[in-house]
Amino acid sequence: MIIINLIKMIKAKELIKEYEQTYGSIETLEYIFKKRGGTIKTKMDLENWKYFIKHPEEEIEDGKILINEDIKLGNMELELLNLIKNIDIKSVNTIAKLLNEDKSKIENKLMELEKEGLVSIEWSSNDLGIASVNYDKIMIEI
Repeated sequence: MIIINLIKMIKAKELIKEYEQTYGSIETLEYIFKKRGGTIKTKMDLENWKYFIKHPEEEIEDGKILINEDIKLGNMELELLNLIKNIDIKSVNTIAKLLNEDKSKIENKLMELEKEGLVSIEWSSNDLGIASVNYDKIMIEI
């Protein structure tokens, strides 16, 4: 079994936007919590929202954990993640040339990484497009 911790740093003001999309306003969330008997999640969201309003530029570690027995993270996948994260690459063709690999092999590896939620790919008509790593840190526990 492989445990992967995915960590993304996000600003508090971005979380406030997520709360606004979810609840509409802080007043609505307060109403939900007080009148309807809130859950632990609504209580935490309310406390966090109040704090984030006062500290909108604070960076928060947002993460999730993947537990997967089937994921294949070999040297090629790790090299792809590192390359995409650290170099501004515009296409799969460029990645294939840098790694001296076949374009179709790189495309397949990127699609596997996207399926696992580790990268995002912008599709275009003539090339697979631009890939980006979704997280600031990826910690793998074996």
